[in-house]
Amino acid sequence: MIKDTLRALLAGYRSGAGSPSCPFAGESSELYPEAIVICMTRNPKRWHERVKEVMNTVNLMVFLDIPFLPVPTLRHFSAWVKAIENRSQLVHNNGEKYDLFRDEIGIKHLSHHAAYLKHAIPPSRLHFCNVKDG
Repeated sequence: MIKDTLRALLAGYRSGAGSPSCPFAGESSELYPEAIVICMTRNPKRWHERVKEVMNTVNLMVFLDIPFLPVPTLRHFSAWVKAIENRSQLVHNNGEKYDLFRDEIGIKHLSHHAAYLKHAIPPSRLHFCNVKDG
């Protein structure tokens, strides 16, 4: 079911980046066996500080469900955020809930993501590039 939904959602696209693409990299890789996956790496502590700032903003967004209701592209925003969070927990933490706000968890998230990609993507199609490398 996930692959059928992804195939329909991605029809006509040539690439994907970030969420919601990342948590579905394994399924997307199976759908597009010639696709190359590039994972940008960075300093985990600095990344986590930035993510916490964004997450604080997103957590406030769930209160916008009522004003977003008449806007078709935004009315399901909080459900989308929750679905991506649940999917990330599934692929990065075997379905166990975790709190990215906690430093010891959030800083490890990047290494968990890299491990997921190494498990889900054939090595010949997976490339890592550090943000500092340009």
